[in-house]
Amino acid sequence: MTNSVKPGIYRHFKGGTVRVLKLATHSDDKEEPLVVYVGIQNGEFCARPLSSFNEIVKNKDGIQVPRFTFEEEREDVIKQVFEEEQAK
Repeated sequence: MTNSVKPGIYRHFKGGTVRVLKLATHSDDKEEPLVVYVGIQNGEFCARPLSSFNEIVKNKDGIQVPRFTFEEEREDVIKQVFEEEQAK
């Protein structure tokens, strides 16, 4: 399991894609970083502990796979997400 994550597009093991924006620190528990991401299909912002984001899980066939798999790095997409949020 890796101790980091880079911004970009990731595919969830159940389907769907997310844009990872950055790592954040929980305001109360500063021990484990949180991965901040936005769902590409629904536009919902989420945060998940880094260890959970990088976790190996079992898919519907019982095969162990990464929860999220890196697909591509897109700085333009990350900038666009922030611009869209600012316009709201």
